[in-house]
Amino acid sequence: MTGERREFIDNRADNTVAEALRQAAEYYGNSREISIASGYFNLGGFLAIADALEAAPAVRILIGSEPEPPRPLRSVLPGTPPVE
Repeated sequence: MTGERREFIDNRADNTVAEALRQAAEYYGNSREISIASGYFNLGGFLAIADALEAAPAVRILIGSEPEPPRPLRSVLPGTPPVE
């Protein structure tokens, strides 16, 4: 982390979130709680940071819920009675 203390890591950094999380864990000596907020869960991404998460004293993960898919429009065939 080149001597820089980062309290907030996002995906706009020069490196990946996984790399930044590992660097933060090294910098803080695995002595700090890790809190993650993400819109999506990806098993590959989770495995990329699993070592840092396991070494942390506490981990909190907030994952956004998947939006419900739009309901398909029902095609009404000629002669079909309306649904009430």
